[in-house]
Amino acid sequence: MTQKELKDRINPTRRGEGRDNCTAPIWDYFEIEWIKEEDRIERKWVECNYCLTLLVANANWNGTTSINKHFICCKLNPDNKLNEDDDKQQMLSFTKALNVSVSLPFSAVAAAVLCSEHLDFVRMVRVSVLNDALKSMYNAEKRGKRQVMIRPSSKVIIKFLMVMQKHGYIGEFEYVDDHRSGKIVVELNGRLNKCGVISPRFDVGVKEIEPWTARLLPSRQFGYIVLTTSAGIMDHEEARRKNVGGKVLGFFY
Repeated sequence: MTQKELKDRINPTRRGEGRDNCTAPIWDYFEIEWIKEEDRIERKWVECNYCLTLLVANANWNGTTSINKHFICCKLNPDNKLNEDDDKQQMLSFTKALNVSVSLPFSAVAAAVLCSEHLDFVRMVRVSVLNDALKSMYNAEKRGKRQVMIRPSSKVIIKFLMVMQKHGYIGEFEYVDDHRSGKIVVELNGRLNKCGVISPRFDVGVKEIEPWTARLLPSRQFGYIVLTTSAGIMDHEEARRKNVGGKVLGFFY
């Protein structure tokens, strides 16, 4: 083979010459036609074998993306099980694997549906219910709401709210027993600026209370740090009076 023949085989100058007969499986369901248009330029068209729809090929991009999309959405395709429902959003739901031949071309969505029975889905868990409660209160206060519902409830959340209510940062709150984990409805009075948790719960001694207040609160006489101690859950001023240390839960001001 001469150098010119080898060059023509790698980069053929004419359509269909020097090309290897290695095409994608999708072309088995389409017929290629060359049609002359008004400008007398011969363009490449493909015709679906099922619905006889003509699709023009992009001259700048000779891929099979467009015909793959048409194959998936073709209503007359007997092998296509994804079009049983008109609602295309059903394709995004992970249901039981469909009986689609693996040799057929399919999209990434269809591949996800086929592999869904082999995937292990794990339910997400709450890392900190206290953090969720304080975030809900902060977001509701920022939006100007007068009430906020906190779920789930816990004893730590109730004690934390009692400390906030003691200093007038929230109004009354009510515990609702829903025979699950419980709910709390909190009345907001507009005084709360910010609240949050400290994770992990660092050990705070009596002598370390002052550095923690300087680190978390905007000023000495503004806001409180909530600690869990051997004498119960209380703010940092009460812990200093009782001369007890503990673990820091969070802050509010």
